[in-house]
Amino acid sequence: MRTSKEGIDLIKEFESLELSAYPDPATGGEPWTIGYGHTSMAGPPKVFKGLRVTATEAEYILQRDLTKYEGGVERLVKVPLTQNQFDALVSFAFNCGVDALKKSTLLKRVNAKAFDALDKATQAALLKAGAAAGERGWKISDQKDDEYLKELAAKGMTVDRSSAKLKSELKAIGERMTAEWLKQAGADGQAIIDAYNK
Repeated sequence: MRTSKEGIDLIKEFESLELSAYPDPATGGEPWTIGYGHTSMAGPPKVFKGLRVTATEAEYILQRDLTKYEGGVERLVKVPLTQNQFDALVSFAFNCGVDALKKSTLLKRVNAKAFDALDKATQAALLKAGAAAGERGWKISDQKDDEYLKELAAKGMTVDRSSAKLKSELKAIGERMTAEWLKQAGADGQAIIDAYNK
């Protein structure tokens, strides 16, 4: 599912178009924002003081960012959505991040509301379809990332990718923190980790 024109227009209205990078009001600096609410946390291009984009580039960046958030919503939501519901969840993820959506009470309620009322066979079918949609969403997101990175590079923007070493070190830190947390959380914590890893 893709964000509708109405959903995109709403995000544009909330964010407004800024062609010059501006600082976070709370910090007076990082994270810098440009275009329609784009920050470096959403992916390339990296936003810094003095960066400028055209309206066309801002539109391009917005479409790239939306692909990421659409993929996140498809991956996280386990129940069928109307177009308006999908648009609202993409807007939430756009503003707060996919991780915030993943941890939100909103997502838990969306998934539980309809899901719990279904028979087991339908629940299983939905989970299977959701997994397939999530996989498709991530493939589309990766494909779009590659396209946008090539386009940005062609326009002279440099985008650094995380090295294998950095990814490996971050994974090791995550595993160590999880192990330390499990020592305190016990069986209940292990049940959460097991459910997450399914």
